[in-house]
Amino acid sequence: MIRIVADTNILISGFISPKGAPAKIINLWREGKFVLATSKDLIKELRRVLAYPRIAKKYKLSKKTVNNYLRGFYLFGVVCRPVKKVEIIKDDPEDNKFLETALAGKVDYLVSGDKHFLKLKEFRGIKILAPRPFLERLKLPLDTN
Repeated sequence: MIRIVADTNILISGFISPKGAPAKIINLWREGKFVLATSKDLIKELRRVLAYPRIAKKYKLSKKTVNNYLRGFYLFGVVCRPVKKVEIIKDDPEDNKFLETALAGKVDYLVSGDKHFLKLKEFRGIKILAPRPFLERLKLPLDTN
């Protein structure tokens, strides 16, 4: 089965908006179409961003709603423990944790809208794609409304 790491912008966009490619990716994961690998650090970042006052207020995100969403990653995702440090993304070194998780999770794809990742195109055999090209690669309908 295909294994992926999705970066924070994909997971947040898909969570706060039921339309678009990020939402489709989350729904396909929930349907078991692929395995989502993550790590405690990535989940921690997701929690931090969802707690930003402007995001929490704008999208009316309660702590309970956020906790339930994050719990899904522990229950239905594969939580990896990265052991190899990489220093590939020089402009935003914090982003390296996504590559480290991708290596630990032995994923096929890193899905991101981040230009730092997209310009790499591939990292140690892991293809890096934006959401729409990833969905096209899966050969699944793109009816993202």
